[in-house]
Amino acid sequence: MGQYYRVVNLDKREFLETWDFGDGAKLLEFGCSGSGIMCALAILLADGNGRGGGDLDLPEEATENQKSIVGSWAGDRIVVSGDYADKGRFFQTIGEPHNLFSLCEEGVFLNISEKILEAMCFDSYLKHEIANAMTWRDNQEIPACLQEAVKQAKAAKEAKSQTIIQPDCLIVAGPTATKL
Repeated sequence: MGQYYRVVNLDKREFLETWDFGDGAKLLEFGCSGSGIMCALAILLADGNGRGGGDLDLPEEATENQKSIVGSWAGDRIVVSGDYADKGRFFQTIGEPHNLFSLCEEGVFLNISEKILEAMCFDSYLKHEIANAMTWRDNQEIPACLQEAVKQAKAAKEAKSQTIIQPDCLIVAGPTATKL
C-alpha cells in the first residue's frame, strides 16, 4: 500500500490532512500538488502576504480567523510525518512512544485543513482547482466553502463523460481494408 503522510506543526500542535485537499496521502502524490496541500503549506508559511501581486488577497468580508491563518506557521517547526515514521522522534508522550502521524489520529494535534481551505477559497483559481480534485469525495466530507464548486465540477465531469466524439473521416489501411 505504501506510506501515508500528514504535514505536522510541532509548535502549534496542528496538522494538515492530504485528503482534505483532494490530494493523495503518499509523499509523491501530494508533493507534486500545485493547488492542494503544498499550496496550503506555502500560505501557512508565508511571511509578508498581501504586499504584492500573486499573494493570497483576502477581501474585506473575510473573517479575522481566515485572515490570521495566512502566515501563522511562519518560523515554526514543521514535519512531513509518515505512518511508518520513527516513534518518539519529534514528540515525547507519557507511556508507549508514538509517531506524529498516529498522534494526529488520537487528537493530540488539531486538523486545521478546513480552516486554511476557507481562506484559499477566496481565490477563484484555487477554489476551482481544489474543487476539481475533490470530485471523488462524498458530499458530506466536503467543506462548506467548496460544496457548490465541487457540485459544479462533478456535473461538468459527468457531462464530459457523456459527450460522444464522432470522427469526420475514418482511415483504414492494410490488406483487410474495405472500401467505405
